[in-house]
Amino acid sequence: MVFACGVCWRAFPSGWRARDQHCNATGHCPPAHECALCDYYSDNNQDKLEHEREEHLHCSPCDLDFQSWNNIQQVEFPTPTLITSP
Repeated sequence: MVFACGVCWRAFPSGWRARDQHCNATGHCPPAHECALCDYYSDNNQDKLEHEREEHLHCSPCDLDFQSWNNIQQVEFPTPTLITSP
């Protein structure tokens, strides 16, 4: 996951700590609205929330949308039944 500075847009592929160090040294700040699960960021919170719903809060096997990351983690898939031949 690549983190970016919200002012100069310098990329920090080594992680958020490197970006935070850059921001502390320069007075810059992270993007105002960034996804907590990937390197997506947006100019507004509504676009970020829409991205999170579409990209991270949809369960493909059951074709359901969830309101939070915690809710999607509660999904339990049934254990497949092993069929043995007689």
